[in-house]
Amino acid sequence: MRVAARAGRSGLGQVVLRRLALLGLVLVGVSVLTFLISHAIPGDPARLLAGQRASEEVVSQIRARYGLDQPLPVQYARYVSGLLQGDLGAPSGRGARWLKTWPGFSRPPWSWW
Repeated sequence: MRVAARAGRSGLGQVVLRRLALLGLVLVGVSVLTFLISHAIPGDPARLLAGQRASEEVVSQIRARYGLDQPLPVQYARYVSGLLQGDLGAPSGRGARWLKTWPGFSRPPWSWW
C-alpha cells in the first residue's frame, strides 16, 4: 500500500513539474511573440512620438531615451526585465509608469520581500 501511495505522489510531482515547465515555455513564447509583433508594426515609434516635423536630432534623442537604438537582443532583455518588475510602460498621455498609477502599488508583489 505504501509503495502505491509513494508512486502516486511522485507521479503527481512529475505532472506538476511538467506543467510548470510548460508554463515557463508558454510565457517565454508569448513574450517573444509580443516583442516581435510590436517591432514588426510598420513605422518608426520614435518618429511617431516626436511628430512628423521633428528634426533628426530630436528623433535620435527619443530613440536613445527608449533604447530603440540598441540591438534587438538588448531591447528584448530590457523588455523582459521591465515585465518582471511590473513595468508595462508609460500610460499614454502621462509620464508615470503603469504600475505606479494604481493606488498603493509602487512595486510588484514578488519584489516585496
